[in-house]
Amino acid sequence: MFKLIMMGRCTYIYAKKQKKTRENDMGEDRISQLPDEVLVSILSFLTMKEAARTSVIACRWREVWTSIPSLDFDASETSNSLWEEEEGLNPYEETGKYIKWINNVLDAYQGYCIDEFRVRFDLEPMFTSDIDRWFNFALEKKVKRLVMDFRGYYGCPRSNIFAIPLLSSPVLHTAEFPDCRSLKILKLKYLDISGAVIEHLISTCLYLEQLVIEGSNSLTDLNVVGQSLCLKYLKIKFCCRLKSVYLSAPNLLSFQWYSAESIEIAFANVPNLVEVFFGGGYALRRLHPLLNYLSQLETLILSDEPPEETIGLIEFPVLPHLKNLILKVSAADDDSLLGFTPLIKAAPSLCRLLLELSWFEPDVFLLSRPKTPRECHQCLKVVEIVGFVGKTNDMEFAMYLIEHAPMLEKILLRPGKPKSLRCYSDPECIARKQSGREAAMLLDYKFSLGDKLVLLGF
Repeated sequence: MFKLIMMGRCTYIYAKKQKKTRENDMGEDRISQLPDEVLVSILSFLTMKEAARTSVIACRWREVWTSIPSLDFDASETSNSLWEEEEGLNPYEETGKYIKWINNVLDAYQGYCIDEFRVRFDLEPMFTSDIDRWFNFALEKKVKRLVMDFRGYYGCPRSNIFAIPLLSSPVLHTAEFPDCRSLKILKLKYLDISGAVIEHLISTCLYLEQLVIEGSNSLTDLNVVGQSLCLKYLKIKFCCRLKSVYLSAPNLLSFQWYSAESIEIAFANVPNLVEVFFGGGYALRRLHPLLNYLSQLETLILSDEPPEETIGLIEFPVLPHLKNLILKVSAADDDSLLGFTPLIKAAPSLCRLLLELSWFEPDVFLLSRPKTPRECHQCLKVVEIVGFVGKTNDMEFAMYLIEHAPMLEKILLRPGKPKSLRCYSDPECIARKQSGREAAMLLDYKFSLGDKLVLLGF
């Protein structure tokens, strides 16, 4: 009996201790006891503003956020809202808040290194000194991914370009240039940079893999040369004074160029270049002579107007490895799209063709249409047309592909405008979708497409 009583008492005492332990555990902040490195890692999954708000949790958290490795100041949504003149938003106040936000974070920052530093806002030239400070701060912190994007609302080009002395000077003083060897990704949009500075960065930053330059007036000549370069992705866009580009980069995989001006481009040593984007007026005609050096291409992207009829007289070199062709075309109602067929013919292994159409009112209508070529595209399996509205030219192009691609498995049609320009409430857009849907039904009826035809975006 005594033994049973003692066992019961021991059980009661043990249960009471367990209850007290659970109560203590519930009231104890165990997360705050984690090492700083773990807390910083946790905060790295939050946005900049969310991470800064954790400073009010407790004294332990007051300065943890000041060491997070990613500083992302992307405020493009606010910039777009300012352009749309949303009620309650003052451009001057919002711009001032943005500048103050970044400067306050930089003043408080205590980390030694930064993985990423990103700035995205539509600013005015009066803030050039702040931008200069941000750029130098990022390099001093041995940043790996640096993005400074000052495009206009919704990514539109802008007339004002920021020029900071360190980047825009045509004569490079290497002794004054900060150590930037840690850079892996560099994207500068509407921040002036000279060819001398770019070449210095390419030769110095041995780990640089991605380089994007957009909207630079100081860039006139660019030489990308080096057997040991890690550079894999190069994009040059809207650099209106650029005259020549010379590429000798064995590891380069992708090259993108967009400009209305003609420039001299030389592909000297690019054995691994498998993706090329060309954009601007007469892009196909300007790309043609370069294709002789790009037989290894697997993906080709063109942003252009429909080629003139005489393009059919040009013989394109065979592109035996080209599997993906993307055509971003701005067309008038009477423009024929069959001018692209010589390029399609030059790609015997082509598997996927994407046509993105945007429409504009023509100044001059074609008096005659080119003859439909008679070619067979044996490997073409997937065709996608974005902006299909059932006009003479897109119907003509779709029928040509259906008739001349015997192995075609899918033809995807997206009535209406391309995704970036889509407006679902616009009556004109709704009408285009309706006409595109009706035209797609006609294609299905004429060619008995069945499951081959896929309609998207209704």
